[in-house]
Amino acid sequence: MNEYQRKAVLAKLIGEMEESKSWCGETHIQKTVYFLTELFPGDLNLEFILYKHGPFSFDLRDVLTEMRADDLIDWRVKHASYGASCESRPMAKELIRKFAATVGEWDGRLQFVARCVSSGTVLELERLATALFILRKEELSEGEVPKRLVELKPHVNLDDARHAVSEVLDIEREAAAIAG
Repeated sequence: MNEYQRKAVLAKLIGEMEESKSWCGETHIQKTVYFLTELFPGDLNLEFILYKHGPFSFDLRDVLTEMRADDLIDWRVKHASYGASCESRPMAKELIRKFAATVGEWDGRLQFVARCVSSGTVLELERLATALFILRKEELSEGEVPKRLVELKPHVNLDDARHAVSEVLDIEREAAAIAG
């Protein structure tokens, strides 16, 4: 996948997130793309690390900056008390049309992650994405994952950590059915 195809896929995802009534801030995009890359491996070539609020990709941040410079997206303050939200620009639709075949291959996956993940709060997304990160990157039993999540994120209580792990496991099962 070349850089324009990747931007087209990400532009389509942002559009799906907007449709799902996501706040669509950078954290929402970061966590939704993380789920996309983990649940449906492909050629997005974005590396994620565990960072302050869960999995984060500096690569993705760079791509979003490029997309803004290309007038594919923009950041808009919807409410003074919250961070900016991403919104698609008309050029994004043109790019998506230009790479319709590539975007079409990803369409069901994009709709799935937008629906299942993107509309959560920042705190919910942090818990879910961190739970997925631990499940995928650390060799722990399912029962050990909530405790590890609390170790990494002390502001998360154990019940919320257990719920996050359970929800991630449900999302993984549903994603496996979509992936076939």
